[in-house]
Amino acid sequence: LEKENVRLKLAQEAYFGSTRIGGKSASADGARASAMVASRANLPASGSREEVTSAVACSPVVVLSGETGCGKSTQVPQFILERAIVENRGAETNIVCTQPRRISAIGLAERVAAERVERCGDVVGYSVRLESKLSEKTRLHFCTMGILLRRLLSDPSLSGVTHVVLDEVHERSVESDLLLLLLRRLLNKRRDLRVVLMSATADADFFAAYFEKPDAASVAAGVTPTAAIKVFIKGFTHPVREYFLEDVLEMTGFAVGKGSKWAVKKAKGAPGEAPPADRPDPPDAVDKNVADGAEDAPAIPEDWEDDDDVRAPAPASVARASVALANEDWTVLTDSGRDGSERKRVKESAAERERVRQDELAEASRRLSEYSDATQRSIANVDESLLNYELIEMLIGAIARAERENGAGALVARFADGAVFDENNKNAKDLGAVLVFLPGQMEITRLIRDCERSRHLREEDVGRLQFLPLYGALSSNDQRRIFARAPPGVRKVVVATNIAETSVTIDDVRYVIDTGRAKEMGYDSSRGLSVLADAWISRAASMQRRGRAGRTAPGACFALFSRRGRANLTPHQPPEMLRTPLQQLCLNIKALTPSGDGGGSIMQTLASAPTPPAAEAVQTALRELRALRALDAAETLTPLGRHVAHMPVDARIGKMLLFGALLGCLDPILTIAASMAGRPVFVSPKDAKAEADAAKRRLASPGKSDHLTVASAYAQWQKCGGASARRAFCEKNFLSQQALEGVHASRQDYAAVLADLGFVSREYLAKLKREGVGGGVADRNAGVGRVVKAALVAGFYPQVVSVRHPETKFVQTAGGTVERESRDGRELKFFCEDVGRVFLHPSSVNASAGKFESPWLVFGERVETARVYVRDCTMVGAYALLLFGGDVEVDHERGRVTMDGGWAQFSAPARIGVLIREMRAAVDKL
Repeated sequence: LEKENVRLKLAQEAYFGSTRIGGKSASADGARASAMVASRANLPASGSREEVTSAVACSPVVVLSGETGCGKSTQVPQFILERAIVENRGAETNIVCTQPRRISAIGLAERVAAERVERCGDVVGYSVRLESKLSEKTRLHFCTMGILLRRLLSDPSLSGVTHVVLDEVHERSVESDLLLLLLRRLLNKRRDLRVVLMSATADADFFAAYFEKPDAASVAAGVTPTAAIKVFIKGFTHPVREYFLEDVLEMTGFAVGKGSKWAVKKAKGAPGEAPPADRPDPPDAVDKNVADGAEDAPAIPEDWEDDDDVRAPAPASVARASVALANEDWTVLTDSGRDGSERKRVKESAAERERVRQDELAEASRRLSEYSDATQRSIANVDESLLNYELIEMLIGAIARAERENGAGALVARFADGAVFDENNKNAKDLGAVLVFLPGQMEITRLIRDCERSRHLREEDVGRLQFLPLYGALSSNDQRRIFARAPPGVRKVVVATNIAETSVTIDDVRYVIDTGRAKEMGYDSSRGLSVLADAWISRAASMQRRGRAGRTAPGACFALFSRRGRANLTPHQPPEMLRTPLQQLCLNIKALTPSGDGGGSIMQTLASAPTPPAAEAVQTALRELRALRALDAAETLTPLGRHVAHMPVDARIGKMLLFGALLGCLDPILTIAASMAGRPVFVSPKDAKAEADAAKRRLASPGKSDHLTVASAYAQWQKCGGASARRAFCEKNFLSQQALEGVHASRQDYAAVLADLGFVSREYLAKLKREGVGGGVADRNAGVGRVVKAALVAGFYPQVVSVRHPETKFVQTAGGTVERESRDGRELKFFCEDVGRVFLHPSSVNASAGKFESPWLVFGERVETARVYVRDCTMVGAYALLLFGGDVEVDHERGRVTMDGGWAQFSAPARIGVLIREMRAAVDKL
């Protein structure tokens, strides 16, 4: 250690002295080091070096808030390391700095290593999923929050770690809040650990108060929390000129008439003005015979091949939860522990925000009168919630033409003296890059494809454009392309998700186009799934996006929502823990805080979260996890639960993927799982509904399954030659090209998760990425429908429907009397245990079925309008349900096998009953 301390100290002295670097002569390196030292000294954070390092030395918790552009993300970790090296503690220092996204972790590590004139992977390194650059020399380790959580799984005390720096904690993701909870608990045991929380917003009081308030564990241990120290760093950004939808319509001449596809249909689509949800009529009453199980129990076939011929009434229960946080003040809704004065302050703050909003709405109305009549009519008609790709194309063209014709200062803000650029600014003669914010990968892919063939962006009119995507699923090398400057005479257009909002600086961006949308994790109650859905961003996020245009030079931000829409944006997004299902979080808590280690119950642990979720939401999650067999009645993780806890996917999808791998039918399960969390693969235009339904039936599998139909459609689409052949296939069969591309990407993501856990080989993953199909042992039963359906039961149960056929009727024919088969599904009745009678959605391939060989359906989605509809359903056999569904009991005296306390009963010979019970016991031990 002493030798390493000396080496680090000499290298640092050489770095700041710019004479020798790393013990070698440093002509080129010395010049680079001198330039880097000077560049760092110009950052606002440089003036706070002593304050930051002294605070870290004095207190276990430091809350640092810094304005955009202050340099906190790159400089604060270096300040801590450099002080440790000066004090001969460099060799013992181990700083872990978390980032919310992989591109931030990689980009910051590479930037900090470059500032230190070192190779990334030596003293400064990073690790993200499937990629890392670390060594024994690494003292400053950038990583994603998920990486640190996984380390806590194997090393709850974070042995050897001296400092944890959590960046961007204001985003309030589930991972971030869980880390805050765990670190606060860890500080009770490790008083030597230093925690630094960094935020771009002024919420330091909230985070400081959280660590200063003792939790139940610290009270029980008699540990007194230490007061947190708050540090604020001022920032600097260049002026940014704001444009709103009114300005964009005026600039481009884009008009929205009442009959336009961009016009509002029912209710205004501006932020905060979503149309009301339909009120469902009460569901039909439960059929008493089904509810009571009064019919004779059907026989279980002795031959697996006859399994589709079984009849049985089968109600099922589906635990449901809803998350309803619109514009309410979530601090009032959730923090019941506040005292009266604090609650009063929060309510007064909310009232003040409402007054400000009303003032802004009045100002928006006044300003609108200054625009042309055409623009005023368009604003009155437009549905702001729709993504208008053509308008974005026209806006990019308008920006390029304005700059070509009138120079770089045509659209951007100016300094107080009227200048656009200072005389030393290197960007003044460059073509300003454009940063477009879109919700997700599919939207990015579509916009780039449309722009590359757009009549509004012809090279002779706007010059050459280089379009670069930026989203989380891109490889690290592809993500790095956004930082490179475009060739001379070429304008760079980066089309990104919200990962470009923070911690990533693209220094040649002059223009930002903000659609005001982002993918947000939420709960789809109809599917019972965690899903990424489009949502309006908060005002804080819009300010972050606006600031991207002013990082290195004056810029302009074009918001594709009106001033009225901006006034309706919520100030901040509620914490993710309050608006998403909690199943995965509950599993993580059990894995990270075992009861024997003072962890307590899941409910007790979550009660000490920064913003505790509602008790009802926690109970709902626990019920669903027990139904999935991930937790037992005592809240102990089952073997299945331990695996699913390590999977960054919805718990139900995780279980389905695991069983797909175990049963050797992974390929179709990858497709089905990916389609569940994405957009609908099949489209049904109003003017061609019959043709779309016919196309879907052509692609349907013979097993009466919407899920297998999706798998079949994807497989056929994948086999098409190139992009044009795939588009033609989609047009012919009424398929969504974007949705299928999303399925393609998600299949690889899910396979990577399984490879991380060891359920498939790295060779399988590589072949899947290379050829589209992994093959081998993981896909040995991919073509066996009953096996695939068994994996579906494992994931969907207890979302089960029972089918009741009508009474048997006979007709006279020339050959004698025969049973009459129903011509369609109108004579059939369908039931779920919790809501009674349901109906198959007309879009299902099973909607027109007149007979089901097995009266069991599992489903992925249920919607309620005037009726309760089940869609995306699959007919499954009794063996699949008995082996992969609920609890099974054998009644030898009555010759029956029952499920989940008797709501489903089957008659069976003793030997069949015993065999099922033993097979089920074997499955449960997997």
